[in-house]
Amino acid sequence: MSQLAEAIECEAIALARYTRGTGGEARAIVYDTLPARSQLPRLSRSFAKDVLGKYFEFPKAGSIWMSSMMDDDTDGGLRQFQARRRFTELAVVPVSVGEKAVEFLEFHFVHELQHDSHAVLNLTVDTLVRTWRNRKPGLLTEAILRRKAAEPVMDIATPILSHENPARLSRAEFRLCLMFSRGYSNEAAQDELGISESTLRTHLRHIYQKTGTGSHSELVYRLLAAPAAAIPEKRIA
Repeated sequence: MSQLAEAIECEAIALARYTRGTGGEARAIVYDTLPARSQLPRLSRSFAKDVLGKYFEFPKAGSIWMSSMMDDDTDGGLRQFQARRRFTELAVVPVSVGEKAVEFLEFHFVHELQHDSHAVLNLTVDTLVRTWRNRKPGLLTEAILRRKAAEPVMDIATPILSHENPARLSRAEFRLCLMFSRGYSNEAAQDELGISESTLRTHLRHIYQKTGTGSHSELVYRLLAAPAAAIPEKRIA
C-alpha cells in the first residue's frame, strides 16, 4: 500500500470490505503517510458509504467515485476529516462486487487531480481490479483480523467517565456520555447540545468505537456500571 500511495501521489489509502446484510460500516485496513507524532487525525475507517450514497451496495467494479462530485455529506464526517487533513479529494474504487460483499480501494489526496493524474488513476485502477480478481482468497480477511487483534482493547472494568478519560473521548463525546449516564435520551441530548441528528450519529459512532461498545444500551450499561465516584458531579454546561 505504501508503494501504491507513492505511485499515485496520495496521502492515505484504505482497503475496505462491506458485507451485505450486516447494516454496519465497512471494515478496513489503512495506510497513512501521517507521521506518528502528528496531532492530526489519522485515517482509521472507510468513507466509501459517504461518497457512494445509495449506490454503496451495488456499484460497478472498476468505476471511480470522487468526493468532489458529492451533492452532500450525510453526516459531515468525511468533510470534517478532509478539512482537518487539508485533503481536497477522495477517490473510491469498488474493486470487487459479489453476492456477499463489496470491496473498495480509497485514495485520499491533498492536491486536486489534474488531467494527467486522472489518467494515471484510471490506468492504475484497471490493473488493480484485474489483480484483485486473481488474488489468493482470504488475504483481506486475514489482514483485517490481524489489525483487529492489534488494536488496544479497553478494559471493561475501566470507568469510561473517570478523570483519566481512558477511552480518549473528545470533549463533545465525553459530554454526551455524561448526559447518557444521567438519563438523557438521544433526542434530549441532541436538543440540549443544539446539534443535528447527523452530528449526533457521528459522535455515537466514534464513542462506540473508542469504548468498545456496539449499541446505545451497551454504552449506557457500561456508564452506569462505573463506580459513582468516577463520574464528575459538576453541572452540564
